[in-house]
Amino acid sequence: MILFFDLDGPILDVSEKYYRAYADSMRSLGCTFLAKNDYWNLKRSKVPDEEILRKTSGQHLVGRYQALRNGCIETDPYLALDTVWKELYETYDMVFRMHNAVLVTLRTYPEKVIQELNDLDIAQWFTRVLVCMGDHSLKWQTKAATVRELEILDSENVRECIFVGDTETDILAGKELGMTTIGVAFGIRTPEIIERAGPDMIFDDPDEFSRYLSREFLDHHRILS
Repeated sequence: MILFFDLDGPILDVSEKYYRAYADSMRSLGCTFLAKNDYWNLKRSKVPDEEILRKTSGQHLVGRYQALRNGCIETDPYLALDTVWKELYETYDMVFRMHNAVLVTLRTYPEKVIQELNDLDIAQWFTRVLVCMGDHSLKWQTKAATVRELEILDSENVRECIFVGDTETDILAGKELGMTTIGVAFGIRTPEIIERAGPDMIFDDPDEFSRYLSREFLDHHRILS
């Protein structure tokens, strides 16, 4: 069995990074901006950027805003705002020492992913780190194709592999690969959006997911020494 994990959301709380990139970009444009909770609720609900900016009458600047945000969100000052979920850190450390885990993430700069994992001292959790970049029109196809290219599933019972993610992209990729899928609804998407993607299991908060991993999951999948 191999565990496949998305990074932003399931492993890392990225809400502060997203909000600061939004707020700083709006400030650079001379615009007002929403409070964090208001922004994050809209972002998690997949409200388009133009509609988010409309809340503070900045919709006419959406192109300039997106260029500023995209240019800063994967730079060191913003990546430093990411944190491992405190409710899950010890559980992840235990689970990943017992099972092979592959990180599957959509980022622009692979070297920044490795740097961030090292800075957070969690690089040792993963046997492989896959930064997905491809020509597929749908992001879930890109993730699924990247995993297939590894050719590591041929010797595995694919249904025993697990894909954990916080977006419909992750769930659809896992389903396409024939894996068991787990949706975590405390990341970048709301529970309603995750549920529509049809994961085999869904967890609403980090505490609930931590209890599952440290109890039912390890009891069922414990490796005998």
